[in-house]
Amino acid sequence: MEKEELEVLIEIRDFFRRHKQEIARELGESDNALREALKEIKDTSFYSVTELKRQLVEQSETFKDIINEERDSFIDVSNTVKEQFDKQVKAYPQIVERLEDLSEIPHKLDVLINKMEQYNWQLVENVNSMIRRIDMRRDEAQVRQNRIPVWLRILLAICVPLMTICSIITMIATVAIFK
Repeated sequence: MEKEELEVLIEIRDFFRRHKQEIARELGESDNALREALKEIKDTSFYSVTELKRQLVEQSETFKDIINEERDSFIDVSNTVKEQFDKQVKAYPQIVERLEDLSEIPHKLDVLINKMEQYNWQLVENVNSMIRRIDMRRDEAQVRQNRIPVWLRILLAICVPLMTICSIITMIATVAIFK
């Protein structure tokens, strides 16, 4: 029985000696393919983050322009209404107080624009920070395992759209509050 086991072990050893170069070549090709895939994923994620940042800045500028146009329009209407009612308002002190309250709206709109701009830049910084942390963790994981963890892909797929949606909802809610 020991002789048969020894013969089996010798056959296994001989098999691996004969195919050692093929196995090494296959492992080398697999390693190269994994490295190329990881490089492509890193390049793609960098492009995606850059594009997201560009779109957030573009969106912020668009919202800022819209609010500025609305503010200017409101100022024009407010001035026109104020001029028309100046003669009649002198007899009604409460109306004067209301118009003064209305004249504060442009300032509140300016404050809103500033807050939205700060929020968008903070969001961009948070996304960049998160991506840097993810890149560092990915690089550490790549050194350990030469592959991207599934949790990282899931985290990116969930967080980026979620932050974009939260930003839009916050801006809409803020605009609604000041109407």
